[in-house]
Amino acid sequence: MTPNHLEREGIEANMSYIAGIVGSVDPARVQSIIHTMAAAMRHRGEASSLPLVIENGSGTLAMITSAPGQHRSATVAAVMEGEIYAAPGHDRVEPVTGSVPAKLLADRLESVGKDFARGVNGAYTAAVWDSASATLHLVRDAIGCRSLYYAPIPGGLVFASTAAAVLASGLVDRAIDPASVDSYFGVKALSPPRTLFKNVFALRAGHVLTWNSGRLDQQDYWRLHEIAETSTATAEDLRDELQQTIRDAVHIRQQAGGRYCALVSGGVDTSAVACLLNGAGGSPLHGLSIAFDELAYSDAALQDIVVKTLGVEQREQVLSAQDFADTMVKAVAHLDSPVNDAALVGMYAAFAMARADGYDVVFDGEGPDELFPAGNTHGERGIANLLRLPYPLRRALFGLVATSMPMGDGLSDRIRRMCARLALPDNERRLTWRPLCHTAVRRQLLTDAYCTGTDPYEVGKTYLAQASMADPLNLYQYGLIKTFLADDLLYKNERMASAHDLMNRTPLVDYRLAELALRIPSRFQIQEPTAANDGIKLLYKAALRGIVPDDILDRKKERGFSQPTRVWFAGPLKDFLHEGILGERSRRRGIFNTGFLQRLFDEHVSGQANHDGLLTAVLIFSLWLDRQES
Repeated sequence: MTPNHLEREGIEANMSYIAGIVGSVDPARVQSIIHTMAAAMRHRGEASSLPLVIENGSGTLAMITSAPGQHRSATVAAVMEGEIYAAPGHDRVEPVTGSVPAKLLADRLESVGKDFARGVNGAYTAAVWDSASATLHLVRDAIGCRSLYYAPIPGGLVFASTAAAVLASGLVDRAIDPASVDSYFGVKALSPPRTLFKNVFALRAGHVLTWNSGRLDQQDYWRLHEIAETSTATAEDLRDELQQTIRDAVHIRQQAGGRYCALVSGGVDTSAVACLLNGAGGSPLHGLSIAFDELAYSDAALQDIVVKTLGVEQREQVLSAQDFADTMVKAVAHLDSPVNDAALVGMYAAFAMARADGYDVVFDGEGPDELFPAGNTHGERGIANLLRLPYPLRRALFGLVATSMPMGDGLSDRIRRMCARLALPDNERRLTWRPLCHTAVRRQLLTDAYCTGTDPYEVGKTYLAQASMADPLNLYQYGLIKTFLADDLLYKNERMASAHDLMNRTPLVDYRLAELALRIPSRFQIQEPTAANDGIKLLYKAALRGIVPDDILDRKKERGFSQPTRVWFAGPLKDFLHEGILGERSRRRGIFNTGFLQRLFDEHVSGQANHDGLLTAVLIFSLWLDRQES
């Protein structure tokens, strides 16, 4: 087996971290605090150098990184983790590696100011100190491929790549936030700045957080909400621009070096990445696949078609029910906040294979279902005509049919859910096509102490209220990009990669693709499905014509990378589920109404109803709390 790589001496691409503290902190304690925080992230790499320690009029600043991304001049100091692939004024052909990215960000701060991260293409977080103004700038990449956590402390701020490292500082209380628990069960994943910790916050994607003399300010430097649909470009022009951008997005990440392989799921998106990478490093691409021994949920046959068509070198792992349970426990331990997404198990297993095979970079195909209209968008498209009715009239008409969002999957439940969505305000409806449980269900699930009345869609509504898009379906995709994509999919993949000290690269969420996707009118993107065509991602697929073989591009894939939890939780993993959600440890916490949870468990196990989504969410949450308490 020959790892794909670029023959550039000294280029490696491992996961990394940053950590720091600024403010009125005892200088004698700073070194000890920083090293304790770094030790909490040792699985992401060893510190590459001593901490940068700067004493100034605002107190003490100390920063450290495990990457070679450290820079200091007379006026600016910077630490960075992750990768930068291109930046304004920088040659896109040569990779931006070594200590260059930290210097690049520092130079841009001096020349551009607070918008220094705008136009920087990468998957990274950074801390940049401006000594002239005694200001610390924390920045996260535009679309949210990497995460950064922070906590205000008396007279200062502590920050790190993981919430665990922030807590390891010993300066922040570990209390769980009841409002965040309430929110967690209403969405697929918490949106920044929320975490499950009351005193630890997450930096928003595409934002810069500044600290100056105890004052915090946050600014959106990407401003995706300013994008509006084009009214002049033809479908052909947009298709060609899409193809060129997709090719370049893969190319600049491939040029960043490292020993790389790719995930192969059997779908169009991973196939597109694999096709553009295959042979580019001088040898056949190594592909990683996960399948299940529950055959109804296995994509092994589709993966085999892709592997044979592309000629990639494949390694496949087939997970049994017990493998799945064991891996879930390991995977959840690496989450800073839980996500309601059992796909983290397959991602963890795939990254473990990559590490075992000697790779330090894994390419994946995440993102196009959120950038371009996919299966869920059909629901929003299907009610477009009804949206012409004024909201008060819709609320009155459809609210009579459904006063809450039912959980079941029977025909009557689906009809009531549709009516309930039509009765919702537009921006709330756009955020609930990937729901967990709506208000009424959370009131039954959680005890009074955790029924806080928090609106789990508050962050998403704020994003949608700012948007300039006129097309309702593009507004829906924009909501997915700003919430579900960043908060669940990209976060989950990055955490599973970091568990194995790997870099995951996600070229199909290049920020230029997101901007382009929202400029395209939805009439070019989605249509009524037919027996031969699923009617989704139409212009995106047209752009891939000639890159991805037709027999892959035109095949209707029945589902995404789904998990067999629905079957396994009613069978071989019944006891594992019961202990996780209804065992003594869970009952003692007093978070759930155990009678209601027991009823859901019994109905699922007996086959009376499918409560897979909610049971999975409770299980992942409970396993995560087990880890926090250990």
